[in-house]
Amino acid sequence: MAAGAVSCPAYSSVAGPSNLGLSNSQFLNRLGVVTDPAQHDPDERWWSEQAQYIRSKGFELRPRYREGWEASWLKDHKKSWANCEDSLFLPWGRTIIDATRISDNKSSRFVILKLVNTAEHPYEIEICKFLSTGALASDKRNHCVRYLDDFPVPGHKDLRILVLPLLKSYDEPPFRTVYECLSFFKQVFEGLQFMHEHRVAHRDAFRPNIIMDAGPLYPVPYHPRDPERRRDWKGKVKHLSRTKHPVTYYFIDFGLSRRYSQSESSPRELPIHGADKSPPEHQGLLYGRPCDPFATDIYYVGNTIRQGFINQANGPIFQFMEVLVNAMTNNEPSKRPSASAVVQEFESVCKKLTKGERSARFVLNSDRAPTVSLATRVLHAWRILLRRPFARLLVCSMPGSDETRNVELKN
Repeated sequence: MAAGAVSCPAYSSVAGPSNLGLSNSQFLNRLGVVTDPAQHDPDERWWSEQAQYIRSKGFELRPRYREGWEASWLKDHKKSWANCEDSLFLPWGRTIIDATRISDNKSSRFVILKLVNTAEHPYEIEICKFLSTGALASDKRNHCVRYLDDFPVPGHKDLRILVLPLLKSYDEPPFRTVYECLSFFKQVFEGLQFMHEHRVAHRDAFRPNIIMDAGPLYPVPYHPRDPERRRDWKGKVKHLSRTKHPVTYYFIDFGLSRRYSQSESSPRELPIHGADKSPPEHQGLLYGRPCDPFATDIYYVGNTIRQGFINQANGPIFQFMEVLVNAMTNNEPSKRPSASAVVQEFESVCKKLTKGERSARFVLNSDRAPTVSLATRVLHAWRILLRRPFARLLVCSMPGSDETRNVELKN
């Protein structure tokens, strides 16, 4: 993976102060946190106490968590703590912290350290490792986050630290066109098909647990705690277009996942609530009855597309997906298509789309204000006009086919 970014609470990037238009102190108050930024909270202190051990394993925490740290603004009174990189506290509690690999392996330089309680989640590391090894790792449909390393926490027999690439929320920065969304749909469908073929049910395959390697979008890496700032804290970071610089999406967080043998053709599991609590088979009295975890995965992914795209769009630009999504979220689990059937149907849907439908802008409902809408339209048109004099070819691997197709912008 390229030098990446972050994503959401289970292993993702919580919005930083600048994302919300808040100062650090306002952000702390919004979270109900009252603390001195020059001091560690209990969770930060725990990670700080592990810093030397973690470094011995080849990974280094940010300066705030290293041995002997003293707040930089206390050494230079001309500085405001709100403008100092080492004032950024830990938003993920004790579960997650970002780090840097101490090596020349640039493809995985920035990482996440995740604290896993193996008594509560006995299969998480095992499944993550299984999906990242051998021929499985090289399968182009494999969109499961890559296992990098894991090691025990001294003095805690049930705790291990799992090392994963640093990734980012799939919708930050926002999608611009339907074409970019098609790439997301294709990768997520194929990723689910891959897991199911290898008898892994994710059991929490909803929006927070689908993220991306945003490295191609950021020539200059961004800061994991404040994604609008550069990693080196030298100003704002700029991002590129997904259309010209395609990204890869990944499923994360296998804490609730299960792996079955090939002989278990129809496994059943008691429902367990993940990020999405809306599956029909998890409601009322049904919550106490075993159900098909693979069918529930199909529901989760279908509902991700409904909530994150169809319902978010300012207009019927995703109408072509509604029949498939309705089938994936059928109230009766046995009537939902398999992951392979979803991939096949999606390919069929994509072949029927026109160039105009693929290039349509993805405008969010929240962008309905006339001034914003007009500005977005002008910018979209200007980008196209700038390319036309050069009659450039955008070479894209279109969803629904392994062939490379040329989308020509003619004079």
